[in-house]
Amino acid sequence: MAGMLTDYRVFLRQFFRRYHTTGAILPSGRRLAAALCRYVGESDGTGPRRILEVGPGSGAVTARLVEVLRPDDHLTLVELNDEFVRHLQGRFAAEPSFSSRFEPHRIGPFSLGSTSRRRLPSTGSFPACR
Repeated sequence: MAGMLTDYRVFLRQFFRRYHTTGAILPSGRRLAAALCRYVGESDGTGPRRILEVGPGSGAVTARLVEVLRPDDHLTLVELNDEFVRHLQGRFAAEPSFSSRFEPHRIGPFSLGSTSRRRLPSTGSFPACR
């Protein structure tokens, strides 16, 4: 419960500070996260899958993804907000549900840059392992 309150606090703070790049007012709830990930959980088991989560925010949907992914799957996160990136790094370092399933290789913010040309994203790339 304390973790969920921390997620909400981080999300709300970023919504008010950077509303133009935060896609929602509140993080996704458990039911929405389950609905968004239902097809990932219903896999036919044919080889490793590559999952891309764009805008994971505080990690509400990511938490459900790490529950349903298989050990050989590959999860990539792309996040624009530096504070969300730091929050996700903390979750992958501290929470058993995250850290026991995935070993983070790299996680960083996506930058829109200051010109009309966009830079390539820095991503968090997490091959599954148990």
